[in-house]
Amino acid sequence: MSGEFWAGTLAAGATAALLVGCFADSTSTSSPGYSSSGSSSGGSSSGGSASSQPILADIDTNGTLITTPGQGIGVYVTYESGGRWTLSWTCDTGVTNLSCSYVVDASVDPSSGTIQNFVALAPSGTNTFSEANSQQSVEASTTTTSGTDGVTFDTTPGATITVSVQLNAPVSFFFVQDNQVNGGYTGALTNPLMFRPTTP
Repeated sequence: MSGEFWAGTLAAGATAALLVGCFADSTSTSSPGYSSSGSSSGGSSSGGSASSQPILADIDTNGTLITTPGQGIGVYVTYESGGRWTLSWTCDTGVTNLSCSYVVDASVDPSSGTIQNFVALAPSGTNTFSEANSQQSVEASTTTTSGTDGVTFDTTPGATITVSVQLNAPVSFFFVQDNQVNGGYTGALTNPLMFRPTTP
């Protein structure tokens, strides 16, 4: 079960598209772009199984996603200019009365620098957050119910990150591309999924 999205741009005014998952707002423009092994493809919410060849998705710099905790399952990825990443996730506990057991890993290629300023969002005694591999990756393990769990961290501006998710339910990724949720694409994404900001 998933919630709602609202997609638009501040510059262009209130243009809306009712989709699934959360609300989105982006202040930047970019061209849609996904690639896997050099071939173009689309992207959107994904199934749960891991893939050995992650899709590379362009993500709007300074795009935002506003979620409705407890109403839908999703992993939300945003990037702010200067290198600040936010990964957050929700469960559909308000609909199903079930919890979601998330393990979320994010990594940066060593040639792109390190992960710094790692902070857990709304940490609790049942959740664990850690850095590993000489600041090349972070991991969060949470039992998510009616709140939002997540992490923020910094990378070298413009660095590409890879995000993988283990979950006791199908995984859906959400991000802003070309001022739309997932670039308007409705097909399957890989898990893990790579993200490249449109501008540093």
